[in-house]
Amino acid sequence: MSSNPTNSLAVFTSGGDAQGMNAAVRAVVRTALGRGVPVYAIYEGYQGMVDGGKHGFVMLAESDDTICGICTVSFVVSLRTRGVYGIVQEMYILPELRGQRIGAKMLISTLEYAQSVGCIMVEVGTPPEGSRQSRFYKGVGFKRFGDRYRYKFDK
Repeated sequence: MSSNPTNSLAVFTSGGDAQGMNAAVRAVVRTALGRGVPVYAIYEGYQGMVDGGKHGFVMLAESDDTICGICTVSFVVSLRTRGVYGIVQEMYILPELRGQRIGAKMLISTLEYAQSVGCIMVEVGTPPEGSRQSRFYKGVGFKRFGDRYRYKFDK
């Protein structure tokens, strides 16, 4: 792989569960990002490529022209929420850049985008109350509901 900025990589799988797939995709993405190659995610296999972003989206954070963070969000339609909402599936910031508010800025951008595409809230599962992660989500405005944190948009 070259670090030529005209090259990019789209991660494309069948869309189904497969043992070891997460580890394989993570290795490919981290290798590409480490070499400066832009990476794109395609959800739901071929149908996801055709449909575009109707199943979710990926938000990337950059620092000094390097991708240093990723947040993936899936869309869910639910009767209990009476509409579409987002679920944060993954959130990752390079360890050496944590504590610089990059994650908070990326999450705020993620919330703004989710609201702009019609989500009524965004939800995330997180470790127990008082953990570093729970303090992070609370600091951005999420509120605890059982074992989840939710950010509801004003109507």
